[in-house]
Amino acid sequence: MKKLSLSTNLIGLDGTFCTYWGRGKTEDTIHEDSIEQDFYNGDTDVHPDYYFMNFDNNKYMEDWNDSVQDFVEEYLCDIFKDVLGIDIKYSNEGYESPREYNFSHDVSYFDISADSFDKLVEYCLNHKDFADFLRNNYTSYDGFFSLTSNNIKDFEEDIKQDDMRAWGAAVRFLIFENGMGDELEYCYEIFTDMFYTEYVDYKELDDWKENLELGIHDLDREWKIELFKRDISKSGKLKEIVEYNYKDMTIKQNVEDVLNKFELDKDTYEDVITEMVRDIYKEIENYNLKLNL
Repeated sequence: MKKLSLSTNLIGLDGTFCTYWGRGKTEDTIHEDSIEQDFYNGDTDVHPDYYFMNFDNNKYMEDWNDSVQDFVEEYLCDIFKDVLGIDIKYSNEGYESPREYNFSHDVSYFDISADSFDKLVEYCLNHKDFADFLRNNYTSYDGFFSLTSNNIKDFEEDIKQDDMRAWGAAVRFLIFENGMGDELEYCYEIFTDMFYTEYVDYKELDDWKENLELGIHDLDREWKIELFKRDISKSGKLKEIVEYNYKDMTIKQNVEDVLNKFELDKDTYEDVITEMVRDIYKEIENYNLKLNL
């Protein structure tokens, strides 16, 4: 039984099979603007500030790797069987995320085993496009140093030495000559279905929201302030109070009236309510200015 120890990098899928932005770092899994938009649209209670502190990146990357591996396993087993008549056994060997993404992406590792891979080598050597494939993909240039041979003579020697980079090039040629590129869009759909809200630890958020309903909570984080503001604005009562008092009260007086009517502790809520009242005043003034124009 012959075993090849490969990776998505070796077969040319590094950076193609990826997280939202091709990276496994929590802060890069999805753009902050998207989270913020979901939050202010009321689609989720996950504010960006909360997301960055409570996203389970390890769980996300485990599921990401499993999705990659499932796809690669199914595709490789089919293509080896259909094109070469080889039955392979596939083994998920995990993944690796680099500390920095300057030179590499997230990589999934896997082994494939068969009685022999001689037919794979024959397929490559007998294919008219293989020499061009090696030259086009594995020739060094400024900014890229190739560790894989870029010509058939050296490739054959590497295969004899069981160089996994040469085996990876052979598998890469096989799959892309037989339509792997057409399947990648489907695989991308799988990853985007792994929505970020499924990987957030909600315990602190749920506990705080429960206390919010009881009037027992703090506003020591941005996400708590924004959730409070969204919650108190929801009924429209605050805006109604401010608009009613607008002509007869200063901002400070209006703030005190809001605190009293909502029975809010002045020390805890004055700054937040002041900010909200100021924003409503600006809306009213802008509206009046437009009317005057």
